[in-house]
Parts: sequence; C-alpha cells; structure tokens
Amino acid sequence: MKKPQIVTIVFLISLSILTFTSIQAKACSSTGTYSASISPTSTDVGLTGVSYTITFTDTGSSSMGSGTITIPTGYTAVSMNSETASGGQTWTGSISSSTITFSASSSSGKITTDQTVKVVFSATNPSSAGSYTWKTSAYSDTGKSGTAFTADPVTVTVNAAPTVSVSPSSWTMDIGQSNSFTATASGGSGTYTSYQWYVGGVAQSGATASTFSFVPASAGSYLINASVTDSLGATSTPSSAATVTVNQLTITVTQTANGLISSGTSPVNYGDTPIFTITPDTGYYIASITADGVSVSVTSPSGQSYQFSAVSANGSLTATFAINTDTQTPTPTPSATANPAKTETSTSAQTGSSAPTPTATPTPSATANPAQTETSNSAQIGSSAPTPTVKPTPSHKATPTPTQARTLQDPRTTPHTPSPAPLHVVLVGVIIFAAIIILLLSMLAIRRGRARRKVNQAFLKPAKPELGYPQWSLCPPKLLQV
Repeated sequence: MKKPQIVTIVFLISLSILTFTSIQAKACSSTGTYSASISPTSTDVGLTGVSYTITFTDTGSSSMGSGTITIPTGYTAVSMNSETASGGQTWTGSISSSTITFSASSSSGKITTDQTVKVVFSATNPSSAGSYTWKTSAYSDTGKSGTAFTADPVTVTVNAAPTVSVSPSSWTMDIGQSNSFTATASGGSGTYTSYQWYVGGVAQSGATASTFSFVPASAGSYLINASVTDSLGATSTPSSAATVTVNQLTITVTQTANGLISSGTSPVNYGDTPIFTITPDTGYYIASITADGVSVSVTSPSGQSYQFSAVSANGSLTATFAINTDTQTPTPTPSATANPAKTETSTSAQTGSSAPTPTATPTPSATANPAQTETSNSAQIGSSAPTPTVKPTPSHKATPTPTQARTLQDPRTTPHTPSPAPLHVVLVGVIIFAAIIILLLSMLAIRRGRARRKVNQAFLKPAKPELGYPQWSLCPPKLLQV
C-alpha cells in the first residue's frame, strides 16, 4: 500500500472518531428550557387587588430551581400570595423593588421536566389602557444561580374602564308621576353584570338593572346617574347626571257668594283623584259646576260632591249658587182633624105607631167651624108645629152639650170665617121644613072637613042615593056620609 493512501485512511478514521465523540457529547449533555403563561390575560384599568398567576413549566432536560418576574411600570401594590410546585416541592418567594423572586427551598425541591411552579400575587392595575409585558427568567439552581434558562415573557392587555350614560338627560314631571331612565354601558371587558343608580348622590337600594323607575315624593330638582360593573369586576365612575324637575300639581278652587267648596285650593299628586264638597248656603241651591273649564252636571242642587279623575295636570273647580224661588203650596188639612164637630139630631114623636132620628154628617172644611147642635122635635097630631133650635158655640172654646155626638177642637190658633153649610145639610133642612108645612096643611084640611060636616048636618038634608047627588051639595059624598 502506498504511503499517500495510508495517510488518507488514517485521516478519515480520525475524523470519524471525532465526529462520533462530538455527537455523543451533544446527546448526553442536559438542556434548560421552560414556558411561562399569565392569567388573566385581559383586565381593566384601575382595578385593585387583581389576582395574577404566572405558571412556569420545565420543558428541558435540566431541573429548574429558581426564577424571577419583572413587574411592568404602572402596576402598584404588588404582593406575594403563594408559590406552589406540582410535585409537592416546597418553594418560597419575595418582592424587592420591581422584581418578584421565587425559589425551591432546597436542591431536592427542584422541578423536573414537565413539572410546574405557580406564582400567585396581587396588584393594582395601571390607570391607562394598553399592553403590559411581564418579563420572566429561570435558573437550574436555587437562589438565581446555575445555568440560566431561555427567557419567556408574558403579556397582559389592560382595557379601558367601562363607562355609562343615562337617558333622558333632563326631564320634567309631577309628584307621584313615574318615569323610566335607561343606562347604556361601553368599554371594559364588554360584559356588564350590574348597575347602580343614584338619586342626589345616594345609592338606591335594589336599583341594579339597566333601567330605573323614578317616582318623586316631593317637588324640587333631582340629579339621577348610574355606574356599571363589568364581568371582571371593573366599576365605572358614575355617569353624568340627568336633571329632573318635579312640580307640585294644584287644584285651584274659585269660591263664589252664597255657598262653599271645601277643602278649597289644595296641592295634589299625579294620579290622585281628589274629592271636593259643594254646599249652598241656607235658602240657596247649586246653579252650576265647572271643572277644568268644562260644565259639570248638577245632580243634587241642595249639595253634592265632585271627584276629579286621575290628575295629570293642574286643575280648577268653581260653582255658582242661586236663591230658592219655589212657591210652597200648603197641603189641605184632612177634615177629621181640621174641622170642629157638628151634630144634628132630629127627633119626632107621633101617637102610637116612633119616628127615626136622622144624624147629620160632620161638615168637611179647610177652616175651623163653630160647633152647632140642632134639635127638632115634632109634637103629636093635633099639637102645635115643632120649632127647631140652633145653638151656636164659640169657635175657640167649644162647650159640649148632652145632645152632642162628637166635639173636636180647632188645632189652629188663627180664627177663620166659617164656611157655608154643605149642600146635603141644606137639603135635610128643606126636607124637614117641607114635612112641617105638609103636616100643618093636613091638620088644617082635617079641621076644615069637620067644620063642613057640622054645617051639612045642621042646615042640609041628606040626598037620596037613587036620585044622585043634589045640586045644592057643597061637599063630596064621603064627607056627607061621615
């Protein structure tokens, strides 16, 4: 074999040995790598006490014994909470200046491949929105010593704070009236969990919805605003206030002569239905009623009430009164109590076969009549004609007599002129008078007949029956035969 060939073979063998040795060395050497993550990755500006967790995972072949976290500018009030290794190892941490340091308590506490260490801390978010990077580092030994692992920063997005506005921005209403206000939120995490409404700077209990119903209890000016809280717990500053003017409604009562409307002009609330009483003076009646400029029916002129429907604006009420002019016609007084009693008794006596006694009916009259008793007695046939007797009794002091059937006192104190006797009383009197006249004429005819018989017996001879009546006879046959 030639010398150049031998040299070439030796070179190739040496190169192969060196290459194998280098590959073996690289294959057997350890590596230090890790990954880091932060939670939450999105938050809002201004939040206080936000809990952050940065997780370190060993991704290399070397064990990790310590690490650091650099706090971004803008975060304040950072404090350590805990350091926990996934394999149960003990780790501790501390904060100095703007760096968080964490480390295994001993070499036996290192984490190995695929094991993790979680560092939990709290902080107040920056006041400005933006992206904030938390720089991290890791080491193979405790106390930030040994081989430094490859750095792996984490980033947090800080959102602008949520904002809210209310509408309407101004409103005019009345006491007792209800109006709804609406809150509209924006910014923050974009998810809003609750609202808080304020009236005059005072939080309203239970008012946590996006709408708010306001019912004022008194007149005046009110400021109404709201704040909103998003899903991350960020609460906005209160919105610009809506200005609300609350008025007091009034029913104006106009009083007129000869009557009264009570309770007079008075304040009322929105939706109220106030009642007013309208009363005329003695001797007057309600002539008209006007409510809110519209005529209202008078249902009871002697006095009535008027009720407004649900009030939504200022109102008015007035009434007029007129004097009573009705003519009062007295009701006729019943005869049984208004007229004095009058009893007429007529008694006639005849030989043998007694005559019935007629009783006069009491005379009805609107005025008082004096008591009067009439008694008529007729004598037997052949005696003189009876004379009726009338005894008037004074109208104010009636003195009863034994023959009176009934005596009534006049209840009125003012004397009145007696009214004429009724028609049936006059008829009774006429009949009695006619009976007396007939009786007298009959008695006279009897006496004349007797006298004729005596004359015929003394101076005339009886006529022969068969020859008929004599021409000179002055009396009928029956008179001559008596």
